Amino acid sequence: MEQVLIRAVATSLNVSDPAFGDTGISLLQAWSVESGGYLFLCEVQDAAAAKDWLKNQQALGHVTSAEFVRTL
Repeated sequence: MEQVLIRAVATSLNVSDPAFGDTGISLLQAWSVESGGYLFLCEVQDAAAAKDWLKNQQALGHVTSAEFVRTL
C-alpha cells in the first residue's frame, strides 16, 4: 500500500477537500504536532495525480512537506 505523510501548517489543509477524491488520496489519520501544524497520513491510489496536487498545495503554502512511504 502506498501512502503519503503530509506536514501542513495549522488549519491550512482541508481534509474534506473534494480534491482528495480527484487525486486518489484518502485520509487515514491526522495528528496535531506539538511544535505546531499537523501531520496527515493518507492512502494513495493515483501517485502521479497525488504528486501534482501536492506540488500545487506546496506552491500555495498549504503543505510544508510530503513524503511517500510504504508499509513494510
